[in-house]
Amino acid sequence: MTLQAIWLITATAFAGGGAWNSPSPGQLYVGVHSGFPWQGIHAEYAPGGAISLTGHVETALLKRTEVRMGAQRSWGISERWSVLTRASLGAVHQLGGNPRQGPQLGAMLKLSRSGKVEPYFSLRHRELFARKAELTISNSGEETNWTTTRYFSRGGSLGMRIPIRNQWCADLAFRAGSMDNEFSIPSLLVGIDWRSE
Repeated sequence: MTLQAIWLITATAFAGGGAWNSPSPGQLYVGVHSGFPWQGIHAEYAPGGAISLTGHVETALLKRTEVRMGAQRSWGISERWSVLTRASLGAVHQLGGNPRQGPQLGAMLKLSRSGKVEPYFSLRHRELFARKAELTISNSGEETNWTTTRYFSRGGSLGMRIPIRNQWCADLAFRAGSMDNEFSIPSLLVGIDWRSE
């Protein structure tokens, strides 16, 4: 089998129906991803116009769970290239030796290229306002004081989406960065996305 025949079969098998950067008005995206240590699900819906609504749930070994809801917009910068911006509000709940919980603000910037294979690069920034109760016992009784500690999580992802037919897309990514001001273990993620017609 020649190299051109292999390429023709591959291109036919992975023929997508438009870029996977962001849903079109009235369109819904749903996807799952898994790797080490993160697994999660996400959904994106464009009710109309350029803004899409987003929801994400991720967990790291069932010890840290992050829930985020937000809005995003895709900005076309050329025929093939686009930039996606996203802002989110959510919450974190972490168990184990360093329990943490509280609200989280997030922002993301993603550069991607459309085609039979869609490479992308993204940067993310999240701020966790961790709330902690401290119980003080004295002669006058018990008193609970709440403290707030601010943590930053920053990093990036390098990956590629591989459109499969029209409504399905595979997603492979490498994620690295920090988590709550500390270096975190880099992740390899594999995902699958579905979109409505």
